Amino acid sequence: MKRLMKNESGVALVFTLMVLVVLSVLGATMGTVAMANVNLTENERDYQAAYYIAEAGVNEAYLKIEEKILEIYGKENIQSEAAFFDQLSSDLAEFDDVVYNYSGTGDKKTASVEIINNRDNVTINSVGNVNEKIRNVSKNIKVKWVSKGSSSTPSIPANALFYIENNVKLTGNASIDGDIYAGGIIDPTGNSQFNGNSYVGSSYVDFETIRSYVNSIEAPKTGKDMSEISNSNLSGTYIAGTSPYTFNKTLLKIDSGIVNLVFDDLSFNNNLVIEGDGVLNIFVKGTITFTNNNTKLNIGGDPKQLNIFYVGDETLDLKNQQHKINGSVVIKSSKDIKFNDGELTGGYLVAPNAHVQLKTKSKVNAAIVAKSLKATGRFKSIITGDNSLPNPGGGSDSGSGNLSDLILSNPTYEK
Repeated sequence: MKRLMKNESGVALVFTLMVLVVLSVLGATMGTVAMANVNLTENERDYQAAYYIAEAGVNEAYLKIEEKILEIYGKENIQSEAAFFDQLSSDLAEFDDVVYNYSGTGDKKTASVEIINNRDNVTINSVGNVNEKIRNVSKNIKVKWVSKGSSSTPSIPANALFYIENNVKLTGNASIDGDIYAGGIIDPTGNSQFNGNSYVGSSYVDFETIRSYVNSIEAPKTGKDMSEISNSNLSGTYIAGTSPYTFNKTLLKIDSGIVNLVFDDLSFNNNLVIEGDGVLNIFVKGTITFTNNNTKLNIGGDPKQLNIFYVGDETLDLKNQQHKINGSVVIKSSKDIKFNDGELTGGYLVAPNAHVQLKTKSKVNAAIVAKSLKATGRFKSIITGDNSLPNPGGGSDSGSGNLSDLILSNPTYEK
């Protein structure tokens, strides 16, 4: 028995096996820990990446919104705060519920963007998803309206009744109450009566500036359909889809800014009243007719609230009508203009490319700007204060329209 206990053969093998078992267990444990660390690192990497993907979605949406804001602000027909924000609210819809895909090989990387629009406060929410790891970030934008001010339209001298590039011919019983500026001659005949001052010579008239202003006027090309006009507050531009278009509205409410109506051929069928402090610009590219010979446009209102811009090249014949227009008419055409029986008060008749005939029964209490003029009737200038010609909706801005003026951007934050 003692001999057997002293026999140590095989101990080394047992010891070796025990060491191998311990090392195997230790290796397995270390492998498990290492694998867990790898998985943890990958999850953390994806989780961090999800934040940057979400942020990328916010930034991409923000850049597109910046471009859209500048685009809207730069539009010719956007002249008021209401029109600006109405257009912005409509256009922001294209950036809502958009998924930006940044996936690479074997990876899912997307940013789902939501736009919450509260008029002058816009929030961009973005959900970043990297291999099913989710992070949410947001960015708030404060949008401001910068007034564009009035257009840089030219003006004529105060108390000017006729501002004519070439000659002025007064015939019959023409009665003139106001100043005449003529680059050519003033030729009074018959029993013409003239109560005012006359300024004769090319140095007194600047038609290069006025003609450039009129020739640059164009009718807006895009806008809402004319059928959308209602008795509620109007904003922006409305374009007639049919021609000729019979305009039957009797009341237009324009609280502020400029509203444009664009027609090919226009027929006025009713009187028109403008309610509010805004301005109505009517653009006509074809013909203008008055179905009702006694049509009254803006009578009793502020004449600076109504401007009719004729941008076509037809002969504009306003004779044999008894219509009354309390506002301004600006005519781009070079063809003769005849104004008979009707009444134009409080504004301007601007036709620097045309010869204008004011016939016997016409009544014009407004300033006339024309290439040449023949007048028989009673005429009086009542233009006071601002002598700038009508604003077609464009011109230079008092606000710069830079992003720093229009947008206040807050930092991106995680929700």
